[in-house]
Amino acid sequence: MNFKNIIIKKKSYLFLRLLQSFFAIPLVFFIRLLKPFVFIKLINIRSDRIGHFITDSTIAIINEKNKPQNYLNIYFFSKQVSNIKWAEIVKRNLYINNFFRNIAYFNNLIPYGKKHYCDASENGSRDIHGKYYKFLDAQLIATDNEDKMFSEWLSKKGIKDKDKYICLLVRDEKYLSLNNNELYNYHSYRDSKIETYYKGISFLLENDIWVIRMGKSMKTSIKLQHPKLIDYSFDETRNDSLDISLFTNCFACITTGSGPDSLANIYHKPSLFINFLPFYELHSFAKSLSVPKTLLWIKNKNALNLDEIEKFTLYKTQDYTKNGIQIVDLNEDEILAAFTEFYLRINSLYVPNDYEIKLQKDFWIFFKKKKIFKTRHNWVNPEANICSFWLKKHSETINK
Repeated sequence: MNFKNIIIKKKSYLFLRLLQSFFAIPLVFFIRLLKPFVFIKLINIRSDRIGHFITDSTIAIINEKNKPQNYLNIYFFSKQVSNIKWAEIVKRNLYINNFFRNIAYFNNLIPYGKKHYCDASENGSRDIHGKYYKFLDAQLIATDNEDKMFSEWLSKKGIKDKDKYICLLVRDEKYLSLNNNELYNYHSYRDSKIETYYKGISFLLENDIWVIRMGKSMKTSIKLQHPKLIDYSFDETRNDSLDISLFTNCFACITTGSGPDSLANIYHKPSLFINFLPFYELHSFAKSLSVPKTLLWIKNKNALNLDEIEKFTLYKTQDYTKNGIQIVDLNEDEILAAFTEFYLRINSLYVPNDYEIKLQKDFWIFFKKKKIFKTRHNWVNPEANICSFWLKKHSETINK
């Protein structure tokens, strides 16, 4: 875009804002005049990233049902909607009017506007108060037509009512390239190679569990062949509605930590968070088992201990390198160990020994003393756990 086009675009934007101001500003003052009778709040639901969209809208639905009687909340989406079907579901449960996005803009320009505006997000889209766990109505009900379409899809794939399937979401370098979006390339530390999961996938398949590989856009297809393996990422039937239905009806979810897995949290599905970073951002509020990538000091190849991992809770790939830290993915055998423990836990077959029980308990005592726990966690799901093999590697720090 050349300089002339930028100027034209800027002038057009300012002219549009000027036109909007003629009706928006009077409406802002009208909203404030109503305050003694009805307190109107304009609430922005972030909809451009599916993880934020799912979490923030669900929390908003829960809060809406528990708001004071004299409050009127008016919700609107951010300009881009990441999943059309989820937007449709949210609109069944909340009053959404995107017209008020412009009203909110002028409300925030006028002094004292903050009283009448907020983002739906709570603590970075984290359920630190356990609202998913405490309020079952967070589980949004599908329509009969949606259920019918989903049942027909399962039947065509050969999945019977009694069958169990796991949603597998392993993000790779193509994850954020759907819209040539380079803004989030700094999150590349969250990517993994699907080939390293083959042993774990095969283990599940051998134990009569269907595996459905999820994802809107993936670089590499799965080379394994099995009648109970569906590489849905490359399936021509993939759509927004099926994405939602698959996650909300799964037996369990295995994920490297990516937006759509929030659906599993909401619907109380057990999740394995694997190759997950930063570790101290783990989903303690979810019914979960977690195991992160390994962090090594580049200078001596020693692994960071739990205190160092907290100190270097970083959110950009380049920041790890700047601080002399190498990110190492879990190997095939470690992934298999995590899959095995997860399988045993979700089938009520896991029998930890006394040492493993104590280590799990000691970890949460250790973690709750951390500063980051108070700001990013606060509440722990009673079924949140850390992989046993990983805890054993860090037992010295936990028990120091």
